[in-house]
Amino acid sequence: MNPWLSYGLPGAVMLLVGLVLFGQARSVRLLAAFFTVIGFLLILVAIFPGLQRAVLPNQIRLFMGLISVTHLFITMEAVRRNRLKERYALLWIGTGLVLFAFAVQPNVIAWLVQVTGMHYTSAIMLVVFSFLLLIAFHISLVLSQYENERRKFSQKIALLEARIEGLEKSERERNPEEDQGTTAKR
Repeated sequence: MNPWLSYGLPGAVMLLVGLVLFGQARSVRLLAAFFTVIGFLLILVAIFPGLQRAVLPNQIRLFMGLISVTHLFITMEAVRRNRLKERYALLWIGTGLVLFAFAVQPNVIAWLVQVTGMHYTSAIMLVVFSFLLLIAFHISLVLSQYENERRKFSQKIALLEARIEGLEKSERERNPEEDQGTTAKR
């Protein structure tokens, strides 16, 4: 396959997007730097084919590394903007770091391939599926916790409403003429 189509064109697009983002608000400058650096590296790989053999021995590892770095960046940015609580970010950061470790250190996946007898791609999918399963379980725990809290709040609100109605009723029974005067004014 032509290296300009597989690396040069995506690299040029990423470089262009990164440069355009640099002119935007300060909040996206880190993302712009990320796109610029990755785009520049992809263009270098397209220009010097020797780099492709030296730097990119396995395209799956490169893709997994890019996904994990992007994943870590998005998670950190969400925490920075207070869109994701630190408590929940720990699982996402852990997932990104493990994926990055698998991308950088292929011996871990080679060991997993040897132990399970799977193909390389299937082993990677097993790791990704395991983390998705952990994340789904974590989300279920959080949703259960929120459901319990919502039920407790609903019960407290119902008790408070019943108490207010009882107080209003006893007040009306003590002062019936005030209640009639307010209804006549309405």
